[in-house]
Formats: sequence, structure tokens, C-alpha cells
Amino acid sequence: MRIAIINRFTEDDCDYSDLKDVSDTEYIFFNISCSNRTTKNFYNFNYSDSELNLCIMDIIEMHKKIPFSNVLTPYEFDVELGGAIREYLDIGFQSRESCLSFRDKLIMKNKLREVVNLPRYSEVSNLIDIIEFIESYGFPVIIKPRNSAGSFGVKLLNNYESLKKLEIINLENYLIESYVNGSMFHLDGLYCNGEILFCSVSKYLSDCLTHEKEEGEYVGSVMVDLESDVAKILTEELKKVLNTLSNKNERIPYHCEFFITENGDPIFCEIASRIGGGLINQAVENSYKFDLFITSLINEHDIVENEMGAYSGCILFSSKSGKLLNLELADFEWIKFAQFDKSRIGRILEKSHTSIYSIVGYVVQGNSSDEVLQRIEKLIEWQEKRIQWG
Repeated sequence: MRIAIINRFTEDDCDYSDLKDVSDTEYIFFNISCSNRTTKNFYNFNYSDSELNLCIMDIIEMHKKIPFSNVLTPYEFDVELGGAIREYLDIGFQSRESCLSFRDKLIMKNKLREVVNLPRYSEVSNLIDIIEFIESYGFPVIIKPRNSAGSFGVKLLNNYESLKKLEIINLENYLIESYVNGSMFHLDGLYCNGEILFCSVSKYLSDCLTHEKEEGEYVGSVMVDLESDVAKILTEELKKVLNTLSNKNERIPYHCEFFITENGDPIFCEIASRIGGGLINQAVENSYKFDLFITSLINEHDIVENEMGAYSGCILFSSKSGKLLNLELADFEWIKFAQFDKSRIGRILEKSHTSIYSIVGYVVQGNSSDEVLQRIEKLIEWQEKRIQWG
């Protein structure tokens, strides 16, 4: 088996070394703008951002000589490209149509409107579309790009004053939705042949729009009991979503978000056919003892059972606008992973522009969701006193 991976992750972002243990599979890396990354024990070809077309042509030429059994594109913004390449090379797995359904939020919601509960939504092409939607349904509303990720470009509008301050010039590829009051959850795992192979369910600490509301706040989540009512409800809703958007014979990773209203009703937010960002993968690995990202790159159907060990949660501290003078890293025994780039100390940083852009992040462990949450709250209080801005 021969698999091509179009990779945009640096060695600090992702460690592919565990793939060397996959029997009878040869992985070839096509690295795009990764500082000349060389993934050890694998063949590597490096390209600049401007050489993406050359990369694609090289994959096609190599496929003619020795066919690839799959072409993987783990980076969110390459998902559609991966579908197009596989379709052109007549390779199975996730199709081009399926990739588009997981990337374009308008297509996604149009396909799901008879399947799951959705917020009110509409396509946007100009400011008048926004005004008419608000006149029909009122504030607050969410403006979001149809094909972005990590809450990048998402805007919360609470009144006409916030609408007047909207800085988006070209609204042609946007969507507008009614804001949903409720708790927000994310489900992460793998799906194949109409079956959920693995699923982890977590509750967000906020609604992923913290970066839109305050500077220096935090984003995070805590795993919930898979036997709880909310986990069972969301898993059933997830099956409906996956069975509708995929071609059922595909093997895909997913990161899905739902709201649960005060009445207990699930409302679909969105889904992507890739592993969740931030520290979600590290939290899953801490609780389930396998790397979900690496497992998503393996073509085998079997996977470990959904047997959670300890509960895990993750917390990301958002950046402010200003100079980061100092940051002390926490070392509580229940912190299982920490992510911090020391080179940022002394640099002028920007306010977080996405939900996963942070200055420091942690994975926290506990014996229950409540214990993890309590520890995260303690960590927040501790960390906020030990970040100095100038």
C-alpha cells in the first residue's frame, strides 16, 4: 500500500513518526511550506506555498508509475483538494462531493435541514441580505465564512451599532445564522461504512466566540460521560449527520459541534472531516491512549474500543494585543500536556483572531468531568496572575 500525504504541519505541530509502525504501508510526504521539513523514515518532497500546483503534478506523475492507494490531506483548507485529486486518480475513500459537503457550510446545512435541528440561516451576498435577515429574526446573529475553520472570520452582531462596525468588505461567500442560546459540545472521532468507529464527546467551556468578545480570555472543553443522556443524544444526531453528508463507504475523521438548548434540544452547528484543532487530539490521547490524528491516516477499518481511562479537558489562553513580558508555566500534577512557545516572550502579539490561537494551552486530567472542570478553574485563576503584558 502506498499513500501520499500533502502536509502543511511543522514538526512542532505534528509528529508522524508512529506511522512507521504501520505494516505494508509506504507513506510519502509532500510538504508545503514547512521549513524544509524532513519526516524521518519516510520519503519527503518539499515545496513552497507558490509551488502547490507543482506538488499536485508530481503526485499525478508518481501515481502513473506506481499508483497511490490514497492521497491524504489532513489540513482543513486542503480537504476539497484531496477529494479532487482522489477523484481524478480514481482512488476511493472520501469523494469530492463529500469533501465539499463538509467544507461549505451552506451546502452542509441545505443537505441537513430535513435531518437535524438547525438554527435559522441564510446565504449572504451583501449587506442588504444581513439587514433583511435581522428584520425577520432579530439580534443576535452570527456572520461566518462558508468555508473557514477555527472560528476564523466569524462575527457576532448584537445590535445595529455592531453591524455598522462590520469590517467585512466582500460578503459573497458568507452565511448568516441566528445565535443559539445553550451549551456547546464537540464530538471527535472516526467514521467508516456507515459506522462510527470511535467517538469522544466534550462540552465547551464557552461558545467558541471568546476571541470575538474579550481579549485575553480562554477557550476549552471537558469530556463528558459517554453513558450520559446528553452524550447518547448527540451521538445519535451525529450518525444522522455523517450518514447524510458522506457516501457511507468512506473512512473519514470528524470534528462536529452541537448546541444543547435549555430545553434539552440538540441543534446542529457544523462539522468538518478532519481532526479537531487546539489540544483536542492531545486530550483524546490522554484519555484513550491512542493518537486519533495518526489513526485517521491509517486505512485499516479496526480501531480501539471506546474505553475511556481518566477524563480529560483542554484549556487555551487567548492572546491580548500587546507585548508579552513574561509567562510562568503551571506544573500541577494533574496537567498532562502543556503547549507554550517561549520565543513569544518579549514579542508584541496580536489579539486572538480564531478560537484556537493561544499563547499557552494545557491538557488537564481528572476522575470525572466535574473534577476536570474544577481543576481547569483553579488553573485559570493561577495562570491569569502569572501572565504579564506590557
